[in-house]
Amino acid sequence: MKILIFLLTIIFLYGCSSPKVVSDNQGIITIKGPRVAWGPGHNTFTSEAQKNADDYCRKNGRDKAHFIGGQVKLFDGDYNNFTCTVKNETIMEIPIVKKSLSNISLCIRQNIVELDDLSSDAKTIAEGIASVCAPTIDKFLVEFLNEKKGNALFNREFKINFERQQYSKILPFVLKWRQILKQGWNKKQEPTKKDLPDSLLKI
Repeated sequence: MKILIFLLTIIFLYGCSSPKVVSDNQGIITIKGPRVAWGPGHNTFTSEAQKNADDYCRKNGRDKAHFIGGQVKLFDGDYNNFTCTVKNETIMEIPIVKKSLSNISLCIRQNIVELDDLSSDAKTIAEGIASVCAPTIDKFLVEFLNEKKGNALFNREFKINFERQQYSKILPFVLKWRQILKQGWNKKQEPTKKDLPDSLLKI
């Protein structure tokens, strides 16, 4: 009976402890918290663990934390692993990423003359350009996500969302192109970087 009470007391004490960072190893942050899961297969994730990880990432100059997985340890606690992503503005200062993004803008400028029939709506033209420039966009995403340092789930969702919305990122180029055409630009002449700057492309 005393042993049972002792074990229950240990479990209770661990159950009352607050989540905290116990390790940061090669970009993997481990948060130890009270037991909320019992046995294998149970979900260890909690909003408190997420908040602790987010706070830790921001404190160390990184972006939001992303959950990787958890582990239950008997008479110890729940362990949740997170990874901190790097801020976009930090990534965009890396030369190879900047060049890769610039290559998307270049692809747009090189193809907009041929692909814009000037009768279809701008969204349709943007989608067509996105399709032609897909290899260049994919290369950028590989380099960007390599520096972002997210987990596999984050990378997959980011890529899906980016590709789903990529026409909207190209749309400003099409609108600006049609604007300069109205101002007298030759519709058969490829626009320059000054006319359609890289800054039109937002991540």
